[in-house]
Amino acid sequence: MNRSSGSEKRLSYLLELEQRLSTRRDSEKRRPPLRDATQNVSSLSESGRQSTCMNAQVSEGKEKALVVAAIDFGTTYSGWAFSFKHDFERDPINVSAKTWLGGQLTSLKGPTCILIKPDGKTLEAFAYDAETRYSELSEKNKHKKWFYFRRFKMALWKKSIHKDTVLEDECGRELLALTVFSLSIKFMKDNLFEKTESQVSGLKEDDIHWVLTVPAIWNDSAKQFMRMAAEQAGISSDKLTLALEPEAASLYCRHLPVKKDGDCSLSTLKAGTKYLVLDAGGGTIDITVHEVCTGGTLKEVHKATGGEWGGTNVDAAFMEFLGKITDEKAIQKFKDDNMEDYIELFRDFEIKKRAIDTSKTGKITIKVPLSLIDHVRDVTKKKLKDKLQSSGYGEKVTLAGDKIRLDADIMRSFFSTSWRKSSNMFLICYKKKNAVASRPF
Repeated sequence: MNRSSGSEKRLSYLLELEQRLSTRRDSEKRRPPLRDATQNVSSLSESGRQSTCMNAQVSEGKEKALVVAAIDFGTTYSGWAFSFKHDFERDPINVSAKTWLGGQLTSLKGPTCILIKPDGKTLEAFAYDAETRYSELSEKNKHKKWFYFRRFKMALWKKSIHKDTVLEDECGRELLALTVFSLSIKFMKDNLFEKTESQVSGLKEDDIHWVLTVPAIWNDSAKQFMRMAAEQAGISSDKLTLALEPEAASLYCRHLPVKKDGDCSLSTLKAGTKYLVLDAGGGTIDITVHEVCTGGTLKEVHKATGGEWGGTNVDAAFMEFLGKITDEKAIQKFKDDNMEDYIELFRDFEIKKRAIDTSKTGKITIKVPLSLIDHVRDVTKKKLKDKLQSSGYGEKVTLAGDKIRLDADIMRSFFSTSWRKSSNMFLICYKKKNAVASRPF
């Protein structure tokens, strides 16, 4: 398809949608309010009942929605995406999503961090903007009255959660968890609505059905807390579906092509076929097994399981590595005094983390801020190069100017805990009798 024909189709669709909006507005007064008649998809997502099929048909309220919008609230990164109903009917994987920019890092998600003003009620910034603004405040030593939270999602795991639960920010200041979560969701909700509204005039928030993701391993109180936060952010309960992350991934994968002895897709799998989905996120790694039912619906065969083994474990391993080759006190002082450099260091690491694979050889280069080199010298009375030579890594880790060069095997070792625990759980699920088809996809 050439660009002009694609633009013409898009314009034709937008005109059609404008007409539908106009017609709907004319009939709104005559139409009774919509009710969420069933919970076909959400009933499984929120209760995890194994015998329930995930029906493709949705409730009347969802069926009437012109747009389905999803908020992926992650531990390390969050983002949003949406799909107009007609776009979905033509191509289910044709979705629109925001591109987030942070320094040299470009992603379809932004870091899950939020900066709240000293009043404890007003949002100042979210994601990369929150990182930048907080580092600016830190440089001027004006940050201590502000609330800065990062990677706070897993605070809901394995804890008794209620509306009065509090979180500690980076400086140890407390704020209601419900405030932190709701302001984060509200930012993404408003940001998404601005984008959809810019594409179609006359679109209202009532035209949108929202989906909010939650880890499969969370208990019911944590899931209910997320629903409360979404409602406080302005999302009506009858316009909201909570979706377990591996189940959302499974439904999406049903539309993707799979190359295995020829092209096929999960959507073409016959009734009775079982497949396993491993969702590796920032905080958790979730595994679930689904079976294709007659009519293309899905049934949960193995209860969603997993653990706190996600990407934050990789970051923690890298931080431990930095402590070994520099000094833990120097690292803490570096973080306290040079937040902007600290953020840039981990942004650089994030890029390298995403690029590593099992076959890569040679050296991985990570730029070390000069401020960290200075802190190492001031705290230990030694140069960083001398510290490296006595670290025990030998030639596997070297310093060239302001860059650390480490063997690819050292970089891969940061993943060892996540990989080992995920592999063990994968094998447990795979070996369950009749859990997974003999041919893996």
